[in-house]
Amino acid sequence: MGKSIQRYIVKIKRTDDAVSEIIGTVLLLMIVVAVFSGIYTIVLTPPSDTPQPFVTIVGKIEDMDDVVVGNLGNLDETVDVILIHGGGESISLDSRILITIGSTIVNMTVGNCLDTKSKEDGAWTIGERIVYPIGNKTCLPVDITIVDVASNSVIFMGVVYTGSMAVTKNVFDVQNNAATLIMGYNFEDYGSGRLRFAYKKQSEDSWGYTAWNPNTGDGTYHKRVTGLSCETTYLFRAELEYEGTTVVSGVAKSFTTSDC
Repeated sequence: MGKSIQRYIVKIKRTDDAVSEIIGTVLLLMIVVAVFSGIYTIVLTPPSDTPQPFVTIVGKIEDMDDVVVGNLGNLDETVDVILIHGGGESISLDSRILITIGSTIVNMTVGNCLDTKSKEDGAWTIGERIVYPIGNKTCLPVDITIVDVASNSVIFMGVVYTGSMAVTKNVFDVQNNAATLIMGYNFEDYGSGRLRFAYKKQSEDSWGYTAWNPNTGDGTYHKRVTGLSCETTYLFRAELEYEGTTVVSGVAKSFTTSDC
């Protein structure tokens, strides 16, 4: 009986040794493959023949005057993303431009955006501007990425803003005793809140206010203000309230009522 047990133990031990040898061989193969892959990536992968171009690009927002289409309630904003070639090498027309505005993503080429005259030399060169209209997308961050296709490299990455949560825009239909004030707004993650305008004579210290107007999301809001004095310069600004207590104010602008 004792000899049988001894033979059984020896058999188990030899089996364990065999398994250990197999595991060791597999691990060694894995190490060899990993090392070889690293060497191939570093040494054998050919570098790009086209170096990344050196270029300076300036991105900004141009908030143009509002254009009123039809009646007073239909406002068409002309807000543009502007990209200017500020110096350095020329950029090929097939370079990609990716613009992200909120949940909207636009993927296009430089050639799609340049005007006909700028494309005559077959490239985007110093001083030339790319203009991309973004319509009524106000008070939003605009992410811009430009990729040079030849070198497969990012040559510009940045964020521009169409304004704060409350943007004081222009006035419409200014008369001797009334004017329509316009703002752009975006409640961002807060979702909803209230909007109003502050206004006053330039020569006075205290502000007057329109009534708060509940609103949601983002867009354009306008309010007709009456009872103004003729031939008088007024200041006005947009105001947005969220969470019931926090008020965000836009930059003050001015207008002058017409003759008495």
